[in-house]
Amino acid sequence: MTKIRTICAVASPQGIGALGTIRLSGPEAVSIVSLLFSKSDKLCQSKGYELIYGQLKHRGEILDDVLLSVFKSPKSFTGEDTVEISCHGSEHILKRVTEALIELGADQAQAGEFTQRAFLNGKLDLSQAEAVGDLIAAESDAERLAALGQLQGGIKLKIGGLREKLIHFSALVALELDFGEEDVEFANRGHLKELIEDISKEIDTLLSSFASGRAMKEGVRTVIVGQPNAGKSTLLNTFLQEERAIVSAVAGTTRDVIEETILINGIKFRLMDTAGIRDSEDEVEQIGIGRTMSKINEADLIIYLIPYQNFNSELIEEFILSLPKGKKLIIGVSKVDEINNYFDFNISDNQILNKYPIVYFSSKTGHHIDLLKVDMCNAIGLDYEALKRGHVISHGRHFDALQKAKKSVSAIMETLKMDGVSQDFMLVDIQLTLEYIGLITGQVYPDDILGEIFSKFCIGK
Repeated sequence: MTKIRTICAVASPQGIGALGTIRLSGPEAVSIVSLLFSKSDKLCQSKGYELIYGQLKHRGEILDDVLLSVFKSPKSFTGEDTVEISCHGSEHILKRVTEALIELGADQAQAGEFTQRAFLNGKLDLSQAEAVGDLIAAESDAERLAALGQLQGGIKLKIGGLREKLIHFSALVALELDFGEEDVEFANRGHLKELIEDISKEIDTLLSSFASGRAMKEGVRTVIVGQPNAGKSTLLNTFLQEERAIVSAVAGTTRDVIEETILINGIKFRLMDTAGIRDSEDEVEQIGIGRTMSKINEADLIIYLIPYQNFNSELIEEFILSLPKGKKLIIGVSKVDEINNYFDFNISDNQILNKYPIVYFSSKTGHHIDLLKVDMCNAIGLDYEALKRGHVISHGRHFDALQKAKKSVSAIMETLKMDGVSQDFMLVDIQLTLEYIGLITGQVYPDDILGEIFSKFCIGK
């Protein structure tokens, strides 16, 4: 039997700080730390969920005054005996303590090994383990809420119960095969059809959440476009509250894509200021315009700017009709500060423009910039309640598994509509559905998937 290693690692960020944390997990976690700790008897007798103050000493030298947090198996993050050492945040101290622990028998932990042990010991499912990494990397409220919802088992609860029912039906269908010559039916086909329809709806709901979930996690790719001198660079600078892009009355100043990230109401937007769209014989400007068109194709959200004085519904329509199907768009009528008394253009009869929000604003004065931000957030359509429940997927791995599950579920439905089809075919599709769903939560997990997931974690987590 392979001996379970006791692992250790610094769990606090690099750099000097008031406090630093070193974590150990494994069967010898307590005994190894006790060899350094001034109150070893108290540590060894601890029943867990206890803080103990003392000193760490190695080779007769005091390393630091520390506070130990003790957790006993199975009531710990990893499910193993765990000790967390809180010491002063000197990189030198953290290094000396870690070296002493390794010298006394601990192994240096690999990236994500603590969370991987939590998964393997049944403390977390695979989607929850991924949520730990998401929570650490969260840069916005939306990311934090989504990670917390998933960490609390949102996906597991949403599909777990349906999966268990499908396992039950799978067993009944398999039983029918054992009595094939007697033509008996253990699995009620009506109930199975209802279950498959429920699973299909749940899968569709999760799949439809991926676009906003991915945008939330990676940042909403927001491309600011329009003709030269429409105010694109000025709008970017207004969002950033700094002179990031060059603003000039000379047309064609922006030749390349300028990208910056901002947070609006807890949502991360990746803003891209682009070259103005027009016919140009300038080779460099043509390259910039080509990059603009490329970014439009990749965008999650497009803000099309047109100055108030140059408002032209036909020009806007032409741009809209050139867009790939399904693109989210906001029409921004800019530079309203240059008009003494502006009014909203009457486009009530325009069936194309009426499909999109129109904001009249001024980057110079800040007029209605707040309304533009509201429309940007609304365009993404994040369901915060779904985020909190962990019902928004943001991992490509989950999306891929759900797409495959959707295909196998559809195959089951087709089989149920046919008469005289062998249960063998239906059982294969049921097993495939179970496998694909199991890939998400970890009931099924190839080793290479675990390696890919946990290698992205920091060491110490």
